[in-house]
Amino acid sequence: MIVSVKFEDARLPGTFTSKPYHYKTALPLAPGDIVVLPTKNGEGIGMVIETMVPESKVDERVMPLLREITQKYPPVPVQNDSSGGSTGCASAVSPFLNR
Repeated sequence: MIVSVKFEDARLPGTFTSKPYHYKTALPLAPGDIVVLPTKNGEGIGMVIETMVPESKVDERVMPLLREITQKYPPVPVQNDSSGGSTGCASAVSPFLNR
């Protein structure tokens, strides 16, 4: 599925004011969901504004370059392993956890 998202504004946390960007995902997302977005500069936070975007709405030159959303925000911690130790978080988004 292709979705359209807006990035969180770095100057106004909690607001999503960027232009829309398209991403692929296999997650069951809905408009308003907050997600972790892979970017060329690391990870960002975004809000889903549209789901089920038709491929015809995405520039054909961009289609092969679409990145994939793999998790909602906040990331879900990984359960403790069998030795009783924590295995950490499901991904490396620690900068976003210290808000």
